[in-house]
Amino acid sequence: MGLTDAAYRGDAEYMEDMISYAAICLESDMMARVEKAQEIHLRLSMNEAAGRLPRMETCIRAMGGDDFWRAALAYLLQREWEEKEGVSDGTDAPSLSGLVRRLLLPEGAGAAEIYLCAKGYERGFCLLFPELVFAKDALHEPLVPDMRLTDILMGWDEVRLPGIVICPPEQGTEDELSVLLEQQQSAVRDRVHALSSDGELPVLLWGSEGAGKHRVIKSVAAKRQETIVFCELTADGVPDLKRRVLLAVRECALSGYSLAIEGIGALDEALAVQLYAWLDTEIRPLTARLYLIVDTDEEPQACGWAARVGIPLPSSLERQELWRT
Repeated sequence: MGLTDAAYRGDAEYMEDMISYAAICLESDMMARVEKAQEIHLRLSMNEAAGRLPRMETCIRAMGGDDFWRAALAYLLQREWEEKEGVSDGTDAPSLSGLVRRLLLPEGAGAAEIYLCAKGYERGFCLLFPELVFAKDALHEPLVPDMRLTDILMGWDEVRLPGIVICPPEQGTEDELSVLLEQQQSAVRDRVHALSSDGELPVLLWGSEGAGKHRVIKSVAAKRQETIVFCELTADGVPDLKRRVLLAVRECALSGYSLAIEGIGALDEALAVQLYAWLDTEIRPLTARLYLIVDTDEEPQACGWAARVGIPLPSSLERQELWRT
């Protein structure tokens, strides 16, 4: 038998097996659950050796997930698809506590055990379901996958979110104008690349609108062959701002992308300070790299936890050269 003979042949076969595993978990047959989990692990090891993990498995591993994640996500997606097809059982969407009780713990588990176990998964589920962040009781909030989450888990690319743009690494262009722009910004680009090399230190790029902050970030990303998620904030209330950022963070966390947030400079000063603090404590640990883009002629002082890099406008001579080109 070849190395990949028992590997999953695609996302559909993988999902069918995860749904079967969830059904076994629902039956509370611990022996059957263990045997099925061992079979899944064997098949996934063969997929990994062949370099073709199913998309949902890649996302689960990015979350540090385990067998409960596999069963829970498969169960939730199946419910959502059945709901759309009109063949659901009519029961309410389960909560995190409900999933833990039904899919993970043995029958008859006590309330304290359910609570403590569900609490351990709360942070990860809040990342996948951002609305849990704003719920009074995240452990008992109904879990319904949104369309974009389904697309990410299944490897589809259909639903786009307002204010969020995913930019794969750009291939270098050889036209004269692009080469000249790269040359003019090479020193700034090299500095941003060095500051963000290990991903530990966020980088704030500031300068007048049109100075080329996006171009610098895209150039650095192209050099690393990494994808950037640009998240543009607007003057909405704090919850709406946070929702948009959390949706962008979900893209990054599940796919290993870097995040660039822009629009903070247009916010009210008090709101901007509050948002900076939230980004520092809650968002920094969730992204591979974090960039902040601020359109301003003066260096921002409210974000002391990030390296600040000013992007100057081209000089008079440089602008003349660009126009000639």
